[in-house]
Amino acid sequence: MDTDRHLDELWIPTIQQIDEQREKQSISMEELSSRAGLDSDRFETILTKGSDPLYSTLRSFCYVVYDESDLYFPTMEILHEVCKEESLCIRKISVDAGLHKKTFYRCATEDINPHTSTVRSVLQAIRGADPEEHEEALEKRNSSVSTLYTDLADSNPEDLGLTPIGERYNA
Repeated sequence: MDTDRHLDELWIPTIQQIDEQREKQSISMEELSSRAGLDSDRFETILTKGSDPLYSTLRSFCYVVYDESDLYFPTMEILHEVCKEESLCIRKISVDAGLHKKTFYRCATEDINPHTSTVRSVLQAIRGADPEEHEEALEKRNSSVSTLYTDLADSNPEDLGLTPIGERYNA
């Protein structure tokens, strides 16, 4: 896969852009919400309050007002795959996106529906990623993990406060 082309094709429209499309098509806010499978006042509430909708909600609106062939949404799973292909450190992307270091990974691997701003931040962090910085971060992480496994392998279980399995049942 051509990742640069792939990243350039990913697009997350804003609520204002969706509203412009809605107006061009003469769709009422209530109709948009209903056709998206949501409460009839959902779009208006998000638009007027300026709230950050769940990503699935934004996508539902988009499928109503945009031609499906024009849409290429980045899911957290797709962004996670891009990071693996480009050897980007998932934790560093999370932190660069202003998130907790495990948020991106959890959203990509668990059934979590993030807010639109979370997905947008991750996409921006990936687009702005410096491969050299990520290589250093991955080397540091791999070195730490390797040291941990070596230390655990060389340790006596009792020194770590662990009880050998056989002794647990004999006590």
